[in-house]
Amino acid sequence: MDSAASGRADSEGADSSEDNDSGDGAAEHEPDYRFTLANERTFLAWIRSSLSLLAAGIAVVQLVPAFPLPGVRTITGGLLVVLAVLCAANGVLRWQRVEYAMRRDGALPRQRAPWVLAVGLVVLALLGLALVIVKGVDG
Repeated sequence: MDSAASGRADSEGADSSEDNDSGDGAAEHEPDYRFTLANERTFLAWIRSSLSLLAAGIAVVQLVPAFPLPGVRTITGGLLVVLAVLCAANGVLRWQRVEYAMRRDGALPRQRAPWVLAVGLVVLALLGLALVIVKGVDG
């Protein structure tokens, strides 16, 4: 390769990897596209989970026969819808925070949302178990 071609390649590389100043003093750069796409796939997984929880909440309220205890069906559906909202909101916030960290070579943010989601689902599972036991006793 001649020196002119080498100079063009070097200047093109410098232009494409130029850092941007974000205004907060941290230099921003374009992360590897594979990491950006992985972050997007994770966001879409959170959204899919949210849609599943929302569909389950609506199904419980609209399609499931009344439980032996009054109001339990509404509470169960409501908890599922609340978890769906938290899941969708967390997906967006997580995507933004990870994208911000990747662009500044920062540490990835810690996540509490998986714990919240897990605890919420455990509470719903225990509620379901209690309903099965009550239904079995009333028989």
